[in-house]
Amino acid sequence: MKRDFILRTQSVVSSALDYINGLELNEDKPLWQISIQPFKKARSNKQNRLYWDWMTLVSAETGYTKLESHEAFRDKFKDAYGLETTGSIGGHEFTIRVSTKTLEPAVFAQYMQDVERFCMDTLNLYLPHPEDQRHGH
Repeated sequence: MKRDFILRTQSVVSSALDYINGLELNEDKPLWQISIQPFKKARSNKQNRLYWDWMTLVSAETGYTKLESHEAFRDKFKDAYGLETTGSIGGHEFTIRVSTKTLEPAVFAQYMQDVERFCMDTLNLYLPHPEDQRHGH
């Protein structure tokens, strides 16, 4: 069972400590792991839904799957958004692919604008926004 606490107030810190103090520790029970790290807000569910709706439209236009379409855009914009880096182990060079899930909401919004611009300019494909339906477009 996973439990996350975003430590914004002393009250939340107290709740987290109460939770930790309530964990059973004995030989018959599983071990527990606790990690503390800076909070990083992920892209929103709304952004994610819209992006994958767009990938459905791109897929229908290009014949690639949604995942293949996503990978094509991730590759196209990898340098602009730091979505790829390299490493070396014992002289062996390799590529590390970075997920778009790591992009903060504002950065992911810019990424989506770049995807949208590419689709309009290159594929002549209009990608709708939720507000388009509210205004009858």
